[in-house]
Amino acid sequence: MTSAFAVHLFEEHSSSLPVWWHAAAAPRTVVYLDAHLDLQQVGEERLQRLERCRSPDEVRALEAPHHLNSSPEYAFGIENFLYPAHRSGLLDRLIWVAPAHR
Repeated sequence: MTSAFAVHLFEEHSSSLPVWWHAAAAPRTVVYLDAHLDLQQVGEERLQRLERCRSPDEVRALEAPHHLNSSPEYAFGIENFLYPAHRSGLLDRLIWVAPAHR
C-alpha cells in the first residue's frame, strides 16, 4: 500500500512551518510529540510579515535562530510556530502527544 501524503520529521519543530507553507495543503492534521505545546501567541505585525512571504526561503528567514532571541526581525520560533501555522490556515487540527511526567 502506498501513501498519498508526505511524512516529514524535524529536529527543530519550527522548521516545519516553511515546509507546510510550501505544501499549502489544507486541512492539515499535525501529531505533535513534545513535552511543551509551542502555541504561544504571535503579534499581528509578525503574522502580517509571514503573510507577505512568497517563498519557503522567505518564511525560513523569519524563523528565530534560538528561542531566547526575541528580536523583532523574526516572526516565529520554536516556542510559537504553531500559532501562525493555525492563523494562516496551514494547521487545521492538532493532536498533542505529551510524554508522561515522572
